[in-house]
Amino acid sequence: MHKADTNGMAALRSDGMVRGAQLQHFLSDVRGGMAMLFSLALIPLLGCIALAVDVSTWHSARTELQKIADGAAIVSARELRIGAARPEVLQEAARLYAQAVIEAGASFVENPEVSAEISAERDSVTIAVESTVSPIFSRLFNTGLSSVRVNATALLAGREPICMISTDSSTSHAMALFDYARLDAEDCGIYVNSRSSGALRLDGSVNLEASLICVHGSVSYDGGSTSPGPVIGCPRIGDPLTHRIPSSSCGSDDEEPYKVTGNQTLYPGQYCGGIEISSSAPITFQAGTYHIGGDGLEVEDGARMTAHNVTFVFHNGAGAEFGPDTTLSLSASREGRYAGILFIEAGSGDDATFRINSNNARTLLGTIYLPKSKLLIDADQPVAGDSAYTVVVAREIEIANRSRLVLNTDYAATDVPVPEGVGPHSEIMLSQ
Repeated sequence: MHKADTNGMAALRSDGMVRGAQLQHFLSDVRGGMAMLFSLALIPLLGCIALAVDVSTWHSARTELQKIADGAAIVSARELRIGAARPEVLQEAARLYAQAVIEAGASFVENPEVSAEISAERDSVTIAVESTVSPIFSRLFNTGLSSVRVNATALLAGREPICMISTDSSTSHAMALFDYARLDAEDCGIYVNSRSSGALRLDGSVNLEASLICVHGSVSYDGGSTSPGPVIGCPRIGDPLTHRIPSSSCGSDDEEPYKVTGNQTLYPGQYCGGIEISSSAPITFQAGTYHIGGDGLEVEDGARMTAHNVTFVFHNGAGAEFGPDTTLSLSASREGRYAGILFIEAGSGDDATFRINSNNARTLLGTIYLPKSKLLIDADQPVAGDSAYTVVVAREIEIANRSRLVLNTDYAATDVPVPEGVGPHSEIMLSQ
């Protein structure tokens, strides 16, 4: 072998060794590897951050759009109520409302598309609102975050006057009829807000009649009948009188009850220890407002109670009980803060029971408003049948024994006003 060849091969070996050493050095240099790995990881990391921003923006836009749709549905339903039932009129009312909200400071919505649809019964309107959203990253992956669409339906509850609402949203048997009980409300609507599978219970030879029986949950039957059949899954109606709830003016300290044992006249004022009536003599309550605490209002032993142009305000969990031999003739205030309200609760306290066991309680004129408590009617004779109108709004309602509760709607026959939100002044219900 020539010397030149030998030198060339040596040079090649030397060069290969140098390159191998350089490669090994490169592979063992973690600084460059970490930088490369970070660079590779940075792209999906930034993508995840951008996607999170897109999702947050989409949800914010949806929340904002839903508020617009809710308001537009209510505005459109008001137009429907006054007779402007053409879709183009409703759609224009909804569009103008949406535009006003956006101009007032909407952050995520621009130029939404608004459409309106009237139900075949012409008692509800559904508003659909759609808007585009500008995603940062997710548009590359067709995630559906580039647009948002929501719906809202407003239902007119005022086709039939509202005369009874059970406000509890979850309990079983929120409204119940037992034994031989009857509920006669032929000219007005009854609403049960509970989502329970037994929200309305019929047990025994009972009968319920109303112009509308609207149950958010479903009905538990063990006998009994209704006319017409209940509407199951009906939209929940809000408490229309919640703005009327007063704060308590009775303290938490125990006070002795005011006891009535003979013929007596009572005057408006504070009875924070409660009132106990145990006399067969006539008892008259002068017109005005009675604030009752303690153990509430107890009327027993054949008492004959007359109270017209009055409101009874029950404080801190106070209830009421009217015994079987009593006679009741009660009507609500005609004017003032509690106009149209016969019973109302105030302040905090445990849930109470208001029991009407009286067999002569034919006049209960006005609105019984017990949003925290249970109304129990278990008399043997008709209740409230001589009243021009009676409205009941309570957390729970039970009618038992042989009671027949009559809810009349002759509003023009009395000067006792009907509170806004019930009777012929029923509100618009919003259902998502």
